[in-house]
Amino acid sequence: MEAVFYLDHGAEVVVADNAFTENSAANGAGVSVLRFGELALERNTFLDNAATRRSGTFGGEGAYAVFGDRVGAKDNTLTANAATSHERGAWFQNIGVSLSVTGNVFSRNSTQTQDGGGLWAKLVVDGATVTVMENKFDSNEAGPAGEGGGLWIRSARIRLENNRLFRNSAEKGGGAAFSRFVELVAVNNAFAGNIANTDIAEQGGGGTYLEPGRGSSSTLTNNSYAENSAALGAGGGLWLYLPDPGARASFFNNLILQNRAPVAGDIWIENDADGDLVPSPVEFFANNFDQSPDGFVIGAPIPIDTSNLNNVDPLFVDAAGGDLHLQIWPIASPVIDLKLSDAPLLPPDDMDGEQRVGSVDMGADEATDGDSDGMADYQDNCIAKPNGPSRPDAGGNIQLDTDGDCFGNICDADINNNGFCDAQDFAQVKLGFDRFSSDPDSDFNGNGFVDAFDFALMKTCFDRFGSLGPSGTCTTTNSG
Repeated sequence: MEAVFYLDHGAEVVVADNAFTENSAANGAGVSVLRFGELALERNTFLDNAATRRSGTFGGEGAYAVFGDRVGAKDNTLTANAATSHERGAWFQNIGVSLSVTGNVFSRNSTQTQDGGGLWAKLVVDGATVTVMENKFDSNEAGPAGEGGGLWIRSARIRLENNRLFRNSAEKGGGAAFSRFVELVAVNNAFAGNIANTDIAEQGGGGTYLEPGRGSSSTLTNNSYAENSAALGAGGGLWLYLPDPGARASFFNNLILQNRAPVAGDIWIENDADGDLVPSPVEFFANNFDQSPDGFVIGAPIPIDTSNLNNVDPLFVDAAGGDLHLQIWPIASPVIDLKLSDAPLLPPDDMDGEQRVGSVDMGADEATDGDSDGMADYQDNCIAKPNGPSRPDAGGNIQLDTDGDCFGNICDADINNNGFCDAQDFAQVKLGFDRFSSDPDSDFNGNGFVDAFDFALMKTCFDRFGSLGPSGTCTTTNSG
């Protein structure tokens, strides 16, 4: 399917619930939208489309949108789209007021020449705002001379929140590149395994490449960077160029370490661009990064507040595999509850939507284990009752789930998986209890047979018409 819209200014366009697959065109092989008031792209799939001149609104050549007031892109999937010319990935240009990109997946998209392997956006109007939230950018690639493997954005104001950027690549800004902005706010983002391929000694930014405008403000709070690299350049984790003394940057509660580059493995900052010895203000509070010359290089030296940690291993679950959650068991991460709870722009929740309370953790993950069983809530199939490695169930099982519905047995009395505990479930468990059977799905505590514990759990769920759960591994809720 391919769609082209040429509209009068002020028109509203909704493109929803479509599949655009294996199309080709000069611009916008999936969707092209020109001269509009408001555009909504929702729940579409863009797969294996190709643009011969310019890529469009999504993933190399999913769509192409230009000359509009507002764009909202939500819950789309863009995979293996490609563009053979410059400035692509996702292509939005001359959007006058705002661009919102939320809940999308960009994977394996590419451009053969320049910027924005997954998403490309340029808003040139003063005051224009781009918001990028809760997206996944995985294995996208910008061209050999390009910036922003995952995404490239030029706009007055940019907010980046709760995004995950893994294994993207570009010459500069392997994960993301942001240019000429007045204000950047980045919170709760995770960057892992991104690569900047530049061979220029003082360029790079494996995770992020930031080149703000004059008098700008850059604030990064509770982000995590690990295993990013600038192959022959600088700033394996982050690269920042502040163009004048009026530009400033603030870092709060970030984890930026275990990144690699020949110069400044973790952070490279130029804060005296004009060489007048009047540096741009840069502040670090409650971060963890390699403060040695191998890890941190800055043009004009600054004092590093004592609230910052110097290259302390945060014990990520699997940084090499892209999992930047904090380890809880068998050894808890040393950066749990080690934070600035009053940091500016502190997000109320972490990247998984788990609440930050009290002494918050460093980085994008707020490590929580509500039942203290050694299994973090985000990966625990029963958050409310222990069934993890430090507190297994009565049969010694860890995360037992005999019917494979992503709810652990200890929380799952919905035997027939219809969404609630009903008479059929009750009858099956009662029969197993009366016969002292070993029915695995009715054996909630995993001790090998249906006993009084299992019957009591079923009775509670049945009496309340389903009240057990929840699971951190399911995208839906279950009543039992």
